[in-house]
Amino acid sequence: MVASDGARCAAHPSAPAAEVCVRCGTFVCRACRCLDIKSDSYCPACYARLDRRSTASKFAFIAAVAGFLGLGCFPLGLVAAVCGVIDLVRIASGSSPTGGKMLSTVGLLLGLAGLGLGAILVAQNLGGNPSRFDLP
Repeated sequence: MVASDGARCAAHPSAPAAEVCVRCGTFVCRACRCLDIKSDSYCPACYARLDRRSTASKFAFIAAVAGFLGLGCFPLGLVAAVCGVIDLVRIASGSSPTGGKMLSTVGLLLGLAGLGLGAILVAQNLGGNPSRFDLP
């Protein structure tokens, strides 16, 4: 929720308020505001109280599902790997719920496995067998 004109940040009285905390109604400036996965604004105290461990982002779910499907359709392995990396980076920066860490990691690993299997199958279909070496 956007703050009214003239409102000041509770933590920084010299800074104009940009938002209002959706939980407690405290005015927060741009430096103080914290956004959750749904882009709701919170003050730092309320944001710290959120139970963000119990949820996972859309990237985490996409990574896990695409990773599983990527074992049979290797282009989906690339989707899984990219979504997994994006979500893990967002988790590390604090902008994505930590509950998706395991899903993102599993999606990333399954995606890489799918890409590896796909590369082996493509190499075998092109005539090169990577598991056989011809020695002189």
